[in-house]
Amino acid sequence: MSYTVRHVRFDGPAALGELAVALKIRDDFDRSRLPHLAGTPTPEEREQVIWGPYRFRPRVDDADELGRSVPAFPLLPGDRHRLALAPSLRPSWYPGDDREQRWRDEYRTSPIRLWAECTAPGHKPWRLAFAVPQDGTWALGGA
Repeated sequence: MSYTVRHVRFDGPAALGELAVALKIRDDFDRSRLPHLAGTPTPEEREQVIWGPYRFRPRVDDADELGRSVPAFPLLPGDRHRLALAPSLRPSWYPGDDREQRWRDEYRTSPIRLWAECTAPGHKPWRLAFAVPQDGTWALGGA
């Protein structure tokens, strides 16, 4: 299986000191409130799919089995942390003979959407949403 490497960088403010950052891959949109119709995947089945271009490489960098999240790691101002990513897996129920190609095409230009749970000594924990373009340019906050 192919994989790619991306870095998470802490640019500042330096006054925060060392951060602990846990990352979770967000889906292209929240499917948790979609109704369950007869003959369609259950909410539990939908939850087991990463609806986007990449997942963390399972069991690498302590990523979970699905590749949805990595536990907190430390970052100092100016530091970066390397993470391995793998292409997301299409759901088994995705229809059509060309389903693998259509799955890849659907997310070919989509950003990698993330939640970052951050903690720093002396501060309340906070959560950031951001998107990393697949072309390697830097993150877009709040996307």
